[in-house]
Amino acid sequence: MSHRLAQLRAAEAEIVSQSARLADAQQRLGSKPSKAASHSIRIAKQKICAARRRREVLVEGADQSQLGRMFPGHFVPLLTLQEGKLEVKPMRYKCRPAHIERRMAALLESPHHARRDKLEGLWQREFGHTHGVIAVESFFESVSLHRLRQRTLVAGEGLSALELEFFPVPEQTLYVPCLWSHWQRPGQEDLHSFAMIIDQAPPEIRAAGQDWCPVAIKRDNVAQWLAPDPSNLAASYAILDDRPAFHFQNLPSSAYRERQARPAPTKIINLWKPSGAAALAA
Repeated sequence: MSHRLAQLRAAEAEIVSQSARLADAQQRLGSKPSKAASHSIRIAKQKICAARRRREVLVEGADQSQLGRMFPGHFVPLLTLQEGKLEVKPMRYKCRPAHIERRMAALLESPHHARRDKLEGLWQREFGHTHGVIAVESFFESVSLHRLRQRTLVAGEGLSALELEFFPVPEQTLYVPCLWSHWQRPGQEDLHSFAMIIDQAPPEIRAAGQDWCPVAIKRDNVAQWLAPDPSNLAASYAILDDRPAFHFQNLPSSAYRERQARPAPTKIINLWKPSGAAALAA
């Protein structure tokens, strides 16, 4: 039996066993509510989902979790408001602010992120002036395994990481506010680029080992966010703080990464999966 076939059968067996566990727990919860049954339902659903993803990868022969993802340095469709009209424009997901010389851009710390608590500092030229939005389904983070397991490192243990995919429950599109800049210099190629606004992570993400996460705003507030008033930054802050109701769950980003413990990177970066920013312009 090939290794791939063995993995496929193991994934199918996992789906069958966890489905039986789920049905049993739901039956127990129906007759007598209990924390144990609720816990079994939650774990069974997560394991069924993970096993189905492994099966899809094995059947299709490719890691589907990598498709549609966006990395720092990639050009991504960003929704903006240009001369009163909505426009989806490709911009680099790694901002080079217009006032920064190109040779100095490499010294910027995490130029793909704009922290909420620094919007009027590092990002004062963009905040309140050049706003954008991207639409995403989920985001990815590399988290330290010891923090994920809520323990300290033991003597002699190396630092390892696991990549997780965080997705909203109930399922919905996340409208992530961004700041963008148009960099221009004589004799050099123009660059449109942007950074996502991030804030301190909610408890369920901190429990998984990550301290920061993207801000998501309500769809009804997108139009107002795209047309900021520089003299009324309080209105922009109010939009950032008026967030949709959901919580995050997470799963390993793929079967391969679920088995692999890798050294944690120096800088933890967000990896994204766009879900059609152009739909907002419709």
